[in-house]
Amino acid sequence: MLGVRPEMIPDSLETAAELKETISRRQFAPSDEGREMTQALIEMLEKNSPPLLESIPTGLMRLFIQAEIADYLGIPSGRLQDEMASMVVGFAKFVDRDLEGITLASDALSPSYPESHRGNDRAGGRKPAGLFPLAD
Repeated sequence: MLGVRPEMIPDSLETAAELKETISRRQFAPSDEGREMTQALIEMLEKNSPPLLESIPTGLMRLFIQAEIADYLGIPSGRLQDEMASMVVGFAKFVDRDLEGITLASDALSPSYPESHRGNDRAGGRKPAGLFPLAD
């Protein structure tokens, strides 16, 4: 499996957790290069964020990355960024829930809607016959 020797694959969740901790202890550490790359990413994200929302990227980073790793990377911490990131995530969940309701309603109203566009299982889509005939 992906070049991993079978004897290295954990046989239980407990063994997998131990392996994850061992890898983390050996591989995760603060570095100047990591902080420099992270700072470049933050600057780009802030530059491309809408006005007044420049601090959201660092708040989201702090929300999704373990605090210790975020500290290693030099990601700024602040109550405002954290609160704004939590609001963005809450809003996204709200919108997602609304979109799910809209999808269910559209499915009921349009039974001919392609099966590949329904729900989270989108891998089974097919190209309609005659679409892009020269690409075959």
